[in-house]
Amino acid sequence: MLLKEKEAAESLKKTGALNAECIERIYDRCSPRLTYEDKLCIISTRIYENIWGLGSIDALRSMKIDGISGGVSGENFVWIFFKGVSVALPFMKMEEEEVERICRLLGRCSKSGQLSESRGYQVGDMTDRARVVVARPPFAEMWTFFIRKFDTAEIKTLKGLITDEGADLPVKLLDYCMKGAVACAVTGIQGSGKTTMLCAMVESIPAEYTLRVLEMAFELHLRDVYPKRNIVTIRETACVSGQEGLDLLKKTDGTVSIIGEVASAPVAALMIESGQVGTLFTLFTHHARTTEALVSSLRNCLLREGLFRAEDVAEQQVVSVVRLNVHLHRDRKGHRYIESITEIIPEKCGSRFFRENELIRYEDGKYRLINLISPSLETDMKKWMTKEERRCFDESLALWKMEKERSVCGL
Repeated sequence: MLLKEKEAAESLKKTGALNAECIERIYDRCSPRLTYEDKLCIISTRIYENIWGLGSIDALRSMKIDGISGGVSGENFVWIFFKGVSVALPFMKMEEEEVERICRLLGRCSKSGQLSESRGYQVGDMTDRARVVVARPPFAEMWTFFIRKFDTAEIKTLKGLITDEGADLPVKLLDYCMKGAVACAVTGIQGSGKTTMLCAMVESIPAEYTLRVLEMAFELHLRDVYPKRNIVTIRETACVSGQEGLDLLKKTDGTVSIIGEVASAPVAALMIESGQVGTLFTLFTHHARTTEALVSSLRNCLLREGLFRAEDVAEQQVVSVVRLNVHLHRDRKGHRYIESITEIIPEKCGSRFFRENELIRYEDGKYRLINLISPSLETDMKKWMTKEERRCFDESLALWKMEKERSVCGL
């Protein structure tokens, strides 16, 4: 790397921002010579951006980044989300009037009506299927927008997504879990890659299984990623509730239910209901930080919805549906990985009605086997596997058992 590029990278590392000096140094190094056509193109682009377009972020929208946000800092400069890291662009400042104009323009992406004082936020999607969230006063402190891009052009497989040392261990386990119809929660903080991981896990679901998807906003786009699969996706609207949508999906011969994000009590109740009587098994994402927090959150949602009055009964319902927690993490440098994979065993354990069986843990840059899956889960998984899949599963279990015995012996 050249010295000037190192300086720019060091500035980004220290401040979390690409300032004007960084851009100028890179520009000087490249020393571009603009032709008359180049200048004409720049001027016409600027005119379009300032009148009809999204201002200075128009050019960023077409770049290969994860997202853009504005109105999120006191000085009103743009932020981008790139490879799991938020980067400030102080040289791209916008006046408050410009932020408001962009928010109103982005608000048209929503099909839920006008962005008004009475309804201070909107969620929608753009033509390239990027998710848009806008908020305005008095609901929000100031006009704010978030654009999150989801790249469906390149299919992410489990092998392509999980790449650290020992990756074969979680890749095989998740593959067997999908073939064995195990209900899974994919958890983690925002930006940890939950949607991408869920999309990759779908590849391992048997091709004959039909998929029925419920989302708040279209984000997975599984029909584009897997065009030859039987997939129907719906979302809540101002006129159709999630409950109505789920009731409809029950009448569409679905085998697997996928819920894009369980972020509210009603959706959590729908997920548990779907896992009990709707389909063979369910996949969903959640923002829980631990397996215990996941179960507690889902239990409290059931209580809040009035479906149960006793905590113990509600908790038993949750752990009877959710069998596996795939917890993701994103470190400060933007590296995404599976922090742990934990089996949830319905079993009285002290004051709780479940026991955590941690199967895989990420330590020191490597995936390590901690425990084997329980005999009950192994039996349930084999019920749904073909003869060849069971053979491969048994071979992997035997290898994992030997590995576990060696680790216990300190070999």
